[in-house]
Amino acid sequence: MDARDDFYTAVEAYLTSNYQRAIAFANDAENNAIDAFEDAGGESEEDEVEEYLDELADEIDDAWTTVEAADDDGDDVRESEDLLGEAEDRLEDAEAALDDNDYDEARDIGDEIEDLIDDAIDAIGNSRNNDDEDEAEDAIKDAENAIDDAWDEINDAQDDGGDTDAAEDLVEEAEDRLEEAEDAFDDEDYDDAIDLADEARELAEDAIDEL
Repeated sequence: MDARDDFYTAVEAYLTSNYQRAIAFANDAENNAIDAFEDAGGESEEDEVEEYLDELADEIDDAWTTVEAADDDGDDVRESEDLLGEAEDRLEDAEAALDDNDYDEARDIGDEIEDLIDDAIDAIGNSRNNDDEDEAEDAIKDAENAIDDAWDEINDAQDDGGDTDAAEDLVEEAEDRLEEAEDAFDDEDYDDAIDLADEARELAEDAIDEL
């Protein structure tokens, strides 16, 4: 009996309320249909998912090649390496789901893996950028403190009747540099932010020397 005959027998059994017989023949119809599909050269769901996971494995390998090249170029790839390691672990989970014939779970994990691969590529250089950002923040804070100290010294000198014109000019110039440093920081141009903040700090220190 082929899949079509099994199907009609299942329908007939269902209509006569013979549900156990209906279920049995419906299952036979499904299995025979799958066998016929595969015999005709079609791809089973298992084969489809297996092929998908193989493609993901290749994508992970390609991502490793990209990350290793970036590492050779001096980029910070620590975060990327962690993400690809997680992708490899999830691929093992997907393969285990495939072995358990849980194809939906395998596909869902596959979607996670694709996101991890994309994130790994996007993360190239992120750790280094974070270090530069921290350094720029520190440089700006140092400049702010130096300017505050310079104004305190100027106020004390004025109270003592001293000439503070040259010092004030230097501090005002330092404030201009600090503002430029903050603008560069907002634009994520951390190298310029560091350089400008250092100039601001040095100008503030020079102002104190003028008193």
